[in-house]
Amino acid sequence: MVDHEKADKMLALALKEGSEYAAVLQLRELVFGTSIKDSNPKEALQKAEERIHGETYQTNNLGLWFYFKAIALDTLGQKEQAHNFCSHATLHGVAAAWTELAFMKGKADDQGNFADHDAYLATLREGAKHQDVNSRAFLALQTTTDFDKLPAEAQSKEVAQEIIHEWEECYRQGSRIAAEYLGDIYYHGFCLQPKDMEKAWKWYFKAAIWDLPSAYEKLYDMVYYHDKD
Repeated sequence: MVDHEKADKMLALALKEGSEYAAVLQLRELVFGTSIKDSNPKEALQKAEERIHGETYQTNNLGLWFYFKAIALDTLGQKEQAHNFCSHATLHGVAAAWTELAFMKGKADDQGNFADHDAYLATLREGAKHQDVNSRAFLALQTTTDFDKLPAEAQSKEVAQEIIHEWEECYRQGSRIAAEYLGDIYYHGFCLQPKDMEKAWKWYFKAAIWDLPSAYEKLYDMVYYHDKD
């Protein structure tokens, strides 16, 4: 069992000692939240500004501060500024910023619909070239969606297995999104896969270990609806 109170005290101590790694962890928590903490974009924006402009300025982490600032701005509805700082983050080598930039360029709404789907996909492709594994995972999602929309006679097991392999490769490269979606594939029976609650549970659990809140919710639903003994 994780002692969250102790972890918070250790993080506070590391921040007091000027640890840049601790600062990254703090901003990550503030921007994304955790399974036990909500995100706090206003505080995240303040902390990012302090890192960019304050005495703690560090050139080697500048891209990360831009990245966290961009997400905080986007959450707060400041879309144009968010887009600019996210672009700066990609130029400073933050691979993960490409996925966020793709959603910004695609002008995604709260339901995941895109006003500019072509810009979204083009940015994901660029992100995949720059080793952003989540860009690769969202491209896999597009491929999976397109495959499942095909008429049954146009779907092949060989292509389905290639898609599954791509998802698994995304997971091996560090994408928790891939772990969750593999759970979805086996839970719902996407991509010609038979429904398999054991496999679904396994993949949701892997995503939950990486602190993905939606994966925890899906595990809860499986228990609640007696899909898992």
